[in-house]
Amino acid sequence: MSTENTRRSEVHRTVCTIVATTLSVPAEQVTESTRLKDLGADSLDFAEMASALSEHGMGVDKADLKEVSTVGDVTDLAAKNAEGAT
Repeated sequence: MSTENTRRSEVHRTVCTIVATTLSVPAEQVTESTRLKDLGADSLDFAEMASALSEHGMGVDKADLKEVSTVGDVTDLAAKNAEGAT
């Protein structure tokens, strides 16, 4: 597995944990294709997720989170903005 794929995989695990915790849903329900709106995400949730991602070195603006639809989209955005990303 390439370093880029390994990094994205790590980011994805972190994103899934943050989404599950923020939205109080079982981690098993959070997959790459899960739609945030299907989990009940609202603007307050996006702000909380943006803050948590920032704490993990993945600065993502809540406005950007509101523009994406799936957990995979959040992973891509977070991976792009992750500290140390190449």
